[in-house]
Amino acid sequence: MLKSLNFPQIYLEMNRLGWLDAESRDYLWLNEMKWKSQTEVMNYKHEEGEIDSIIPFAVTGRGDKWVWKEESNRLLVALCFHDDYEGVIYAENLEGAIFRNILEYVSSAHFYTDEKKAESFQIDIEELRNYLVNWRKRFNRWFNDEWLYELDELEKLELKICETQYGSYFALLTPDEARSKTKKFLNFDRINEPFNWINK
Repeated sequence: MLKSLNFPQIYLEMNRLGWLDAESRDYLWLNEMKWKSQTEVMNYKHEEGEIDSIIPFAVTGRGDKWVWKEESNRLLVALCFHDDYEGVIYAENLEGAIFRNILEYVSSAHFYTDEKKAESFQIDIEELRNYLVNWRKRFNRWFNDEWLYELDELEKLELKICETQYGSYFALLTPDEARSKTKKFLNFDRINEPFNWINK
C-alpha cells in the first residue's frame, strides 16, 4: 500500500464523478486507458523489480501500465511496456496525457467509411464526433483554450486516407499531424524520453 500520494486534482474529480468506475454509465472511455480507482491506486503493491517512483493509475489492453512517475514533487505521466524494462515519459501531467491520447486516437486505424468492411474495433465518423463532443464537455474546465479549440476543429473534419508503411486507413489526422500537434500543444521537451521502470 502506498504511504501517501498527492493525487492530481483532475484525477480526484474524475474519481468523485464516477468517471473511473467501469460499471458506471459516466465511465470515461479513452483509447487504451482502462482506469484504476483511487482505492486501487492507493492499494497498489509494486511488483518485484519495479522502481518505487512509479504509481500505476490505468492499463492498456496489452497490459502496459500508465503510471505517474514521481519527480521533484511532481507527477509526470509515463507508459511502462509490459514486455520491456524501459518505459517512456508520455506527458507532463494527466491533462496533457489525456489530450495527447485523444490526438493519437483520431490518427489511428479505428474508423471506417464502409460498414460492410469494418473491423469489430472500428467506429464511424458520427460516433467519433460524439466522443469528441463528450471529451470537450467533460474537460472544459481542465483543458486550456487552445486544446478546447483543437477539439472543436477536429469535430469538423472528415475522415481521410492515411498512408503508412503498414498500409492505408481512414482517420482524422495522419500520425505525422498528430505528432506535430502534440509537440505544438504540449510543449514538453521530455516527451518520449526513455527510462528504466524495471531494475535490471
